[in-house]
Amino acid sequence: MTDVVKRAQNKIVKEYQELFGEYELDLERYERSAKKDDSQSKEQGLTKPKEPKRIRLFVSDTTIEALAPILLDNPRGLAVIRDELSGWFGSFDKYTGGKGGSDSSHWLSMYGGDSLTVDRKTGYPKTIHVPEASVSINGGIPPGPLKRALSTENRESGMAARFLMVRPPEIIKQWTEKEVSPEEEAAYEQLIKGLYSLESSIDDEGDPTPNIAKSSPEAHEIWTEFYNRHNIERSKLGEDLSASFSKLEEIPLRLGLIIHLVKWVAKGKVKDDQYVVSEETLLAAIQLTEWFKL
Repeated sequence: MTDVVKRAQNKIVKEYQELFGEYELDLERYERSAKKDDSQSKEQGLTKPKEPKRIRLFVSDTTIEALAPILLDNPRGLAVIRDELSGWFGSFDKYTGGKGGSDSSHWLSMYGGDSLTVDRKTGYPKTIHVPEASVSINGGIPPGPLKRALSTENRESGMAARFLMVRPPEIIKQWTEKEVSPEEEAAYEQLIKGLYSLESSIDDEGDPTPNIAKSSPEAHEIWTEFYNRHNIERSKLGEDLSASFSKLEEIPLRLGLIIHLVKWVAKGKVKDDQYVVSEETLLAAIQLTEWFKL
C-alpha cells in the first residue's frame, strides 16, 4: 500500500475512533442519568458513528469467508501475497473437511472476476455477495512443495493452469553498495499514485463498472496471428500442458492491459490513448507470454 493511501486510511480510522469514543462516553452518561424505563431507548438522541470502509490492497493468510467482506469494501480487487504458497494450497483442506470443497472452486472463479456469494455462520450480514470478485495470487514455493501442491486434483480442476510460474536462472549473489536513486524512487511513487487514481465508470444504478479497453487494428491483427499459432502448438501437447496453454492464450491480453496502463500513466494520461492498446504494447505482452512457455 502506498504511503499516500496509508496516510488517508489512518486519518479516516483515527477520526472514526475519536467519534466512537465520544459516542461511548455520551452513552455512558445517558445510561447513568436515564430512568430505568424499558420503553425508552438507551440510545435515544444519540447517533452511533458508521464504521468506515477500510482500504486494502492485499491480504496474506485468509479464507474465502474472511475475504468476502474485504472484497465488498474494495471493488478494485485484492492481491493475496504469501511467502510460502504451500500454505495457501494447504488451506483448502484445512477449512473444508479435507477435499478442498467450495474454497477451491471460489478461488478458481475469482481468476475471471466472477461473482462471489458466501453464507457465513457468524457475523452480519449472514450472506455476502460480491458482484465482481477479482483476486491475484502471488508467492513463492520451492520445487518439492510445488510438485506436491500441483496434485492430480489441482491439475484437473484447472488450478495449476491459472498460475504463471517463474523460475529465474540462479545467480551468485555479490555485495553491492548501489542504491535506488531518489529520482527513481520518486518516479516509481508517482507511477503508483497515478495507477491508483484510475477510477471505474459508474452505471445507472450508481455502482462501479469496468472501463473497456480495445486494441488498435494493427494490434488486433497481431493478436489473431498469435492466437492461431498458439492453438496449433497447443494441439500437439499432452493433457497437462495443453490445459496450461489453454489459459496462456489469454495472457497477452491481461499483460497487455497492465503494460498499456503503466505506459499511459507514465506518459501523463493522454485522454485519446486511454482505452486503445497499441501494436507495440501487445507485441511486448506476447513476448512475455512466450517466455512463460519456456
